[in-house]
Amino acid sequence: MEIDTYRIFLRINENLSEYDGSENIKMKVKDEEIVLNSVDINVREISVNGKPVKFTTDKEKEELNLEGRYSGEVDIEVKFSAKVGQSLMGMYQAGSSKHRMISTQFESTGARRSFPCVDNPGYKAVFYVTLTIPEGHEAISNMPVEAIEKDSKFLKVTFKPTPKMSTYLLYIGVGKFTQFSRKFHNMEIILAGPEGTLGDPDKPIKFAEESVGYYEDYFGIKYALPKMHLISVPEFGAGAMENWGAITFREVLLLVNENTSTSTMRRIGEVIAHEIAHQWFGDLVTMKWWNDLWLNESFATFMAFKVMDHEHPEWDMWGDFLLSETTGAMMGDSLEQSHPIDADVKDPNSVAQIFDEISYGKGASILRMIEAYVGQENFRKGISRYLREHSYGNAKGSDLWTAIEKESGTSVTSVMEAWIKRMGYPVIEVSGRDNKIKLKQKQFRLNGTTTDQIWPVPVTV
Repeated sequence: MEIDTYRIFLRINENLSEYDGSENIKMKVKDEEIVLNSVDINVREISVNGKPVKFTTDKEKEELNLEGRYSGEVDIEVKFSAKVGQSLMGMYQAGSSKHRMISTQFESTGARRSFPCVDNPGYKAVFYVTLTIPEGHEAISNMPVEAIEKDSKFLKVTFKPTPKMSTYLLYIGVGKFTQFSRKFHNMEIILAGPEGTLGDPDKPIKFAEESVGYYEDYFGIKYALPKMHLISVPEFGAGAMENWGAITFREVLLLVNENTSTSTMRRIGEVIAHEIAHQWFGDLVTMKWWNDLWLNESFATFMAFKVMDHEHPEWDMWGDFLLSETTGAMMGDSLEQSHPIDADVKDPNSVAQIFDEISYGKGASILRMIEAYVGQENFRKGISRYLREHSYGNAKGSDLWTAIEKESGTSVTSVMEAWIKRMGYPVIEVSGRDNKIKLKQKQFRLNGTTTDQIWPVPVTV
């Protein structure tokens, strides 16, 4: 199966509480059944190539199964309706009545709660989004607005098509927003939030400018979209989310005023840099399946500290990295119930369980080790090659190791595979005598038990 486009039309009611929807999905298939993901959506009818088809619903698997088998180019039309949720997943209402907005959180399985789709990161498509919203409101999505038409007491807002991307990166926001915009290079950076909820816009936008400028230079690849929203969401289950071109944040992570402390400012800058790193590592190039989630999160964590250290050396970011990321990961990974970085994810609904210090901190620490092993410039060239070769597509961890090896001439696969596929880590004992150094390792566990596992450890003397 290969999906070409989704054309999504949603008409949202005056209370922002429910919507009617229709969509067109174009895909190519090879003598196969068509299965869409759908949860808590009232699907009224489906047609394929202009002909109505029967379908069955499997609530346990969260699937719509279309009757028959199909080959070649397929044109699917779906008509449906749904309620705007309250659960901070999928499409939901956020904020009080005064600051109420609609926002979306589609990672990892939220898209299927908002519109029927193939909700799998490995199936990328171009998204055409049209929202009909109550007059007096504004709409935000991944791409800039292409057209606005008045429709009685509503506005029909059509957005420009996205690049090819995964379902979990789509964003839809509706509300009465305050927006601050600034041109940077060939793009626009926009800070947005419900009216009356934003502080000083200059610092968050400045952090974004620093991050975009650094990454464009480091990766050798320009930011892919014409704009980037930083959106303050009053109720948000995650800290932030890297929707391509429409990044969402908890209110506190974009709220800056004259009383903001240096430690808070540092945290805000780090989170903004982390999410913007995802615009390349995660959005432009996306993991094939959720077991490689760590590749997204580890790299964004590692790169955020590189940006902040480069732009704000007075903040001692690498000292903070050791305390917050490496030490935190070592604590979690010293427990028997830890898990490997490359976790076995069979059910995408369980992905939230591996958004932890192992995926973020341990992975980022190992990447820093590999950078020291192959050299900073070889590492940078390897990352750039990886992004160029897999742009607008999907990749897995071994693709990254191959790219670094090609640029550095150093084998890293055996080192990385050992570290990401095993949980735990070794403690290294060092002894010296007669100008000789002896290194000895054993696994460290908080409860005192150990195993006979051996890790390949790059050493600099």
